Amino acid sequence: MLVNGSEVTLTGAIDVSGNEFGGIESSKGVGVGTNPKLTVTDATFTNGTEAYGLPTIWEDQITGTVVAADEQFTVNEEVREGQVQYYLKEENAEPTKPSLKVTSPAEEVSAEAEEFEITFAVTHDKELEYLEIDHNLGKHGSVPYEEKLPEFKLYPNVDNPWAPTDMEEPEAGNRKTEATEQGLEATYSAGEKTWTLTFGKPVLNQIRNLTAEYSNNEFRIYSLVRDIEGVQSGSMHDGGYETTIVTLVIQALPEQSTYKLTHTGLQESYTAGDLIDVTGKTQEQINTAVAVATKGLDPVKVTLATDVLGKTGYDAVRILPVNAGENIQLWAKDTSNNWYDINVTGWGDLSGFKLDAQYNVTTDIYVVSDKAGDYELKIELVDLSDNKVIADASGTITVEDSVVTSLTMNAANVDATTGEEFTMAVTAQGTVADGDKDNLVRFYGVIPGLSASDIEFATISGGTPDVVTDATERGYAGASQDDLVLAWGPAGGFPLKDHNYSQGVTTEFKATINKTGTYIVRFVFYDLDANKQINGADETATIALTEDLEAVAFEKVKTETSVTVPESIEGTVGEAITFDYGITYPAEVSDVSDKWHVDGKVVSDKVIQAGATLSFAGATYTVPEDGALSFWTSEALGASARPKLNQDNSYTVPVTVEGLPAGTYNITFSAIAAQGNEDNDFESGIELAKETMTITVGEDSEE
Repeated sequence: MLVNGSEVTLTGAIDVSGNEFGGIESSKGVGVGTNPKLTVTDATFTNGTEAYGLPTIWEDQITGTVVAADEQFTVNEEVREGQVQYYLKEENAEPTKPSLKVTSPAEEVSAEAEEFEITFAVTHDKELEYLEIDHNLGKHGSVPYEEKLPEFKLYPNVDNPWAPTDMEEPEAGNRKTEATEQGLEATYSAGEKTWTLTFGKPVLNQIRNLTAEYSNNEFRIYSLVRDIEGVQSGSMHDGGYETTIVTLVIQALPEQSTYKLTHTGLQESYTAGDLIDVTGKTQEQINTAVAVATKGLDPVKVTLATDVLGKTGYDAVRILPVNAGENIQLWAKDTSNNWYDINVTGWGDLSGFKLDAQYNVTTDIYVVSDKAGDYELKIELVDLSDNKVIADASGTITVEDSVVTSLTMNAANVDATTGEEFTMAVTAQGTVADGDKDNLVRFYGVIPGLSASDIEFATISGGTPDVVTDATERGYAGASQDDLVLAWGPAGGFPLKDHNYSQGVTTEFKATINKTGTYIVRFVFYDLDANKQINGADETATIALTEDLEAVAFEKVKTETSVTVPESIEGTVGEAITFDYGITYPAEVSDVSDKWHVDGKVVSDKVIQAGATLSFAGATYTVPEDGALSFWTSEALGASARPKLNQDNSYTVPVTVEGLPAGTYNITFSAIAAQGNEDNDFESGIELAKETMTITVGEDSEE
């Protein structure tokens, strides 16, 4: 039911059960100008489906529109933003809390037990967000700070309860690994909404020892569960959490504690670099050098801790020098902030340090090595009273050669012809160190014996190569004064990470060189940020340029062909006008490529009237009915194909003109060459030679 901008009064029995979103909505829809008013003081409501979020009456984006009797409804303004909700039952106005049932061991955990198990079962109609677990050996207990055990959360994640389902690797996996190393195992059953948490060794030993010393053998677990809407079963701040007590029996303490050395964070491999030079340095200088060298490195965390608590510890202990070899250093910092290479010096004052019965200290150790190989890490803690080994730990440190950026550039040698475009495919391939991937680089080609005017480049992907005149860049390329230096890529360089050089990156450069000779191109790939060449110093390819004899011959024909006609000639209307037309080629015409054809063209400066004729060696061209300004010699000859240029010979033929009306005609005779035999080829043909003559035709004097 919707009260939309109107006044409604309800009386008597009103049943709003079964409505999908609740009972009655009071609101003002779009375009409605009047506020609604709903009066229910004399109404008796029934709502069998009322629940939190499904009220009997609600106001949406307005308030003060419902008139009700005192205590007729419980009002909640917090359920949904912009709504005031009215509930018949007070309990429905509050969200349903998840119910948490914790089951712990029914009896004391015996001294021989290897583990104990606790289950956390939840009853709730909403999805869960996490289970929070605190305890009396953590921040809520009286255990000294340095001995406190961590508190944690578990998540409704079947695959890994130590991390939310949306947590990415490696963080999620690391959480599980850290818990497992402490002896904690957790599972989650989604169908039963139940976590099972198992406490095993070594954390079980720590719990035994700490509860024996600080809490009368009681391990108190405080827990609560939270759903995805933020509703919790209780609070860690007001005592609303579940408290579970596990009592652990501990055997009578032995006379002396036993200890264990463990390590975490040992990487699969380390990268070889430089050892830290400590020769002749003061402790202060060593401290500074080590702090700089280890910045950003991940340490190996070595923990010395009580394994089985005894009544006493040791008066003087020390970690012996590791002696893993002269090409490795293991740096650790003491409580006075002094750094020591425990590979050489060991750890602790030479007179030893006191080891309490209850002990748990973690020290960061940084690995530095200058040579690839496997180094055996063996850490031994000894009692200085008899040099007996109390605890030890071992592992293998693998050091690999550092990855440096190194590329090779290669290209096949090219044989090309002057004046014709050729392609040189240059491939860059190799490794790029992670730390160099953001570095800006540029590719240079150095060519002795050529100048910028000798070469032209076609546009390619990444841009046309630039001619380098800047002295700094020429220095990058190691160029001599007269060398031609070309650069490819943006002026400021491009990042190495733009391409994957592991498989090779090939760029095809397209160029035309107009100078014969053999030229050696030296390739330089330069890191502008690292200020160094990152490819081999003598990586080259050769370009051999020879002349195109056919092209040379054609250039000769273009410049030395000539057309011969009289400068002027006179005639009379009705009479034939005769003169000689000649074309002379250089001897090289026979060397021109077969692709060139030739034709003559006759062009007049005024229209020649229909019926006029022009005869060449017996072949006649007759001007069509609409007149003509120009025509091709082949039209006069009636030839179906223009002759090939290399088959045409110099010649002189008589030309006869008839039928010209009186007047002066400037007529140009041209020799045209084209790569092809079609009319459209000759429309864009090349003019080899031309000559213009003047023909003056006078009236017949007898008339």
